[in-house]
Amino acid sequence: MAGFLLRSLSAYFMQMRQTDLENWTTAISESVADELEQENVQRVQQLMERHGKPETVTVRVLSPKG
Repeated sequence: MAGFLLRSLSAYFMQMRQTDLENWTTAISESVADELEQENVQRVQQLMERHGKPETVTVRVLSPKG
């Protein structure tokens, strides 16, 4: 019974973490897209510094030239 509860809790935690990560990446990508449309490269760099480093997540922003 305890094993079942631990597996259930682990699965729930992983699902919640995945949902949080999906929401976080969507918000960042929309913010970056808005700033790129306005050609505000400095603001894109600020967003990457603020949101990429604390979470130790690699965020790549590609220019139209690739």
